[in-house]
Amino acid sequence: MKSKDPRIVIPFFDIAGKLIAVQGRALEDNNARYITIKTKDDNDKIYGLERLNKNIPIWIFEGPIDSLFVKNGLATAGSELSKLIKEFPQATFVFDNEPSNSQIVRNMQDIIDSNSKIVIWKKTNTHKDVNRHGFGWYQY
Repeated sequence: MKSKDPRIVIPFFDIAGKLIAVQGRALEDNNARYITIKTKDDNDKIYGLERLNKNIPIWIFEGPIDSLFVKNGLATAGSELSKLIKEFPQATFVFDNEPSNSQIVRNMQDIIDSNSKIVIWKKTNTHKDVNRHGFGWYQY
């Protein structure tokens, strides 16, 4: 890591508003694009819990910044969205729009197999995230 390493600092809170983790997102090219530190080892890295409303649709994204562009969005701070199926079976899961490795494909298949909702990006959409230019997805 560089000695000067500008980052956006993103706090993670639990449902009660207690700090559970902090993530630093690099603003410049960096091998360590994200650094996440949990306040306790057993804390889940789920962003947005303090503002969650279980009475309206829930959207789960890979990253905190993406989750801010959709009402009632959560994020896993990683690509393991399928680990939240049991806790949020009614949610819609949104992976980044990028080539998928075998682990991402397995996670997507787990979501499909659970009969949870998943977003499949249109092939014509060239944007990686919802925070780029419009949504460009199909919801299933």
